[in-house]
Amino acid sequence: MGDDNNNGNGEILPCWYPRTCCKKQPVYDGNIVALGWIIDLVARAVAIIGAGAFLANALLNLAKEEAGCDPNAVECDGRAFGIRPSSLITTYTVVVGIVSTSIMPLVGAVVDYTSVRLKLGRILSVAFSLFLVVTPFVGPKTWFPIAICQILVSSIGWAISALSLAYLPEIETDKDKLNKLNANFTIVQFACMVVFLMAVVAASQLFGLSEDNLATARLGMGSAAVLGVIGVNLAWFGMYESRPAMRELPEGASLWTEGFKQLYRTSRNIARNYKGLMWFYIAVALGEAAVQSLVTIGITFMTDTLNFTSSESGLVVLCLMLGCVPGGYASGIYIERFKRPVFGAVLACLGMTLGTIFAAVVLRKPGQQVTAYCFALVWGFFSGWKYTVERFLSSTMIPPNQNSELMGVFMFATQCLSWLPPLVFTAMNESGIHQRVSMGTVATYFVMAIVAFCMIGSYEEALRQVGRDSYEKAEADGNDDVEEIKNTAEFSSKSSPDVETPQTKAGAISLMKGSMKEEPSDR
Repeated sequence: MGDDNNNGNGEILPCWYPRTCCKKQPVYDGNIVALGWIIDLVARAVAIIGAGAFLANALLNLAKEEAGCDPNAVECDGRAFGIRPSSLITTYTVVVGIVSTSIMPLVGAVVDYTSVRLKLGRILSVAFSLFLVVTPFVGPKTWFPIAICQILVSSIGWAISALSLAYLPEIETDKDKLNKLNANFTIVQFACMVVFLMAVVAASQLFGLSEDNLATARLGMGSAAVLGVIGVNLAWFGMYESRPAMRELPEGASLWTEGFKQLYRTSRNIARNYKGLMWFYIAVALGEAAVQSLVTIGITFMTDTLNFTSSESGLVVLCLMLGCVPGGYASGIYIERFKRPVFGAVLACLGMTLGTIFAAVVLRKPGQQVTAYCFALVWGFFSGWKYTVERFLSSTMIPPNQNSELMGVFMFATQCLSWLPPLVFTAMNESGIHQRVSMGTVATYFVMAIVAFCMIGSYEEALRQVGRDSYEKAEADGNDDVEEIKNTAEFSSKSSPDVETPQTKAGAISLMKGSMKEEPSDR
């Protein structure tokens, strides 16, 4: 093999490894785990977005038929399996949120205490594929079992996300390079989703299926199943690598419960010693709950109140994705130029707040497709911005040597409240409150996220709290105490308010170094 087959670290790349068009260099500098990470991410994103854009609309209309209503009726007061048809998708989202939140500590325990991260990812990728491949067979007699299969697809997808996110901080240790990788991952992810949505919408128009919700849903989910199955399994069986256990399981502890105990201990320690990090996770929990629910609530509102077809719902999600691409790009530039990622997150949540409020006020009747598309572009821009800046913060605003553990906490934060906004919407919808009012309540979660981000303070102070400034300075200066500073940043399950925090110990080490260097001159 020639040098062109090397990744720069002496490792030989597979012959199929993709290269850039112009310079013919291996993409991601030959980092096969980075390539697998983005392929896995895109595959799962396509599967989930296909369900939100096309399957959800078909399920709502089939539920209306089950309840004895006209699918084209603006509102249906009938019942399907005990609930109003317009509550179907939000109820499904509540279930997914609760299930995914419950299994994440277990997945975190697998990452921390075992070396089977790769093996579990492969098992989950197969299960994900088996449930995904049946979703294109949705119909009047199968819609409810298909809805259950989609719940399983989404729940398993979140478990895979928790496993894959543990690889992210291991891909690149340099903060600036990681920022660029995060921005690139976001842009590639949303760009691929845009291409997927455009292809499905164009195909539905080409084959005359745009007015047939069921046929469009089958086309969309069939395409998503092919891409999702290939991508997820390619990443987990061909690109991800095995990792050793991060720590030993305590004697007498159970893997089934240790994840929940560790989550509690870690959360308690963060609350006591890392106030900035605590407020970051609170902000993420509130903001992500709002963003994730906005898609399902928005699709429900536009299908039931604005009478959108599956193709029109697909165009809404397409506009959302189109907005995400420049949003992610602009966020990366903002972080690199102004070095104020926390304030960048505040700006993103502010934009989402205003967009949601105005949408609830302006969108009120059928025939407002163009206006809805414009709002989707605004939501997409600020979602892409928020997604990029939060991923950057989650990788940098944590104590050194705690990447995998705190990536699990971040992933838990993104899901722990995802069930709350759709639950509130469902309760209001079942009570007969107009869906415009229910959708407007999503803005309150963005406002609370803004408050939490403001409580973090400056980014530099947040880094000092976790000892990042001392560690990175020592690493840059080539000091011998890097490992010592790393070790002081490890979380202790026996920590108390009186225990020294990593930044205190790291600062003491730096002071000791400084006094040792000054001693000869004093003499």
